[in-house]
Amino acid sequence: MRASTSALAQRWRLLGPRYHKVAFWLAVFLALALTVAVLQLGAPTSESPLGQQAGATTSTSANRATPVAVQLITVAVVVDGRTVIGSGGEQLVLEDLGQPGECWAAAALDFAKIALSGKQIRVDGDVVTLLDGEDVAVLMASRGLGRVKPGARAEIATAQEMAKLAGLGLWGAPCEGSDTPPPPPPPPPPPPVTTTTVAPPTTTTPPPPPAVYYANCYEAAMARAVPLYAGQPGYRPELDPDRDGVACEWPRR
Repeated sequence: MRASTSALAQRWRLLGPRYHKVAFWLAVFLALALTVAVLQLGAPTSESPLGQQAGATTSTSANRATPVAVQLITVAVVVDGRTVIGSGGEQLVLEDLGQPGECWAAAALDFAKIALSGKQIRVDGDVVTLLDGEDVAVLMASRGLGRVKPGARAEIATAQEMAKLAGLGLWGAPCEGSDTPPPPPPPPPPPPVTTTTVAPPTTTTPPPPPAVYYANCYEAAMARAVPLYAGQPGYRPELDPDRDGVACEWPRR
């Protein structure tokens, strides 16, 4: 063993200073590489890729510090206009959009179900698109079914401004940009009460019969009104000389 070691030392001396320097730096490089490998193997992972852990919640945000690999998620449940759950239990929230308001939440949910249910979406950092490349957040904002948060991507804010100009979704009636529904209109006033006054029936008194006047009993006889009794039309005391209540007794007795 000593002879072998002495032979190696003798050969090392015969190599010269130039080879000694190369061997030294090679040894330093190998030591550093071994140290880095040991540190990487022992360091814990801080974030799992999106969609590989059931029940994990993923939010798309411009403030993401750690890059996330592109993932494909099949939408199983649409929770609201900005939240979906994948077939593996993943929950995805579009953080560029605010929580849907009461006035337009139902419309946003209905549209999101039609656009996303059962479809695959592509998650690339803070951008969520359909397989045809359409940005989901831009799609919701362009229909007036998503309120854009401050600091959101420029294309989402532009889509919201276009929806405002067109009066779509929450920017039109009945919401008019408000998250809460407008109060119901006041009930119409009751119809005016009209009273009809019924005039009592008028009793008309027939006009008195025209006065009957006979100048003499001859006229009374011609009118076939003789004899005339007291109280009858045409009776006059002048035609009843004996005042017995019978005038123009014809013929006289």
